[in-house]
Amino acid sequence: MAFRLCPKCHLHYIKDDEAMCSFCKTAIKNNKTIKTKKAFAAKLTNSQLNGERFDLNYDGYRRYLIKRGYVVMTDKGTVSTVYSYEYALTCIAEVEYKSFGEMLRDVDELVREYGSNGTKSDMGQNGHGTWISALNRLKEFRDYVKFYMK
Repeated sequence: MAFRLCPKCHLHYIKDDEAMCSFCKTAIKNNKTIKTKKAFAAKLTNSQLNGERFDLNYDGYRRYLIKRGYVVMTDKGTVSTVYSYEYALTCIAEVEYKSFGEMLRDVDELVREYGSNGTKSDMGQNGHGTWISALNRLKEFRDYVKFYMK
């Protein structure tokens, strides 16, 4: 039996004959937007995360975004900011031939290249600016790891 990524969240693997993962089914069944443990009126800043530890990989980046208050899924059960940013980073990693660690190391250069005046600014605007936004959040993640994580 073959497996594929869930078409809703692009995160969990499911069997070929399944429509979506159990995480997405639950979100749709409850007809709720999945956020963090509490709904935030505004995004938390790095200093408000109290030195919480995150792994230096895509999973850690995803958990960081969720903890900051970015939305995982919309009310209709479609992927939202967290997974869009994670997916954008995987696309950029493929274009740049870089691992997550290399992207974390080179994030300042990547933000310049994909930013509004950069050599790859047209790609930075993919998904209404999702790519450059994902890189900016990666830069914030790098800064959090560097200055706040205990």
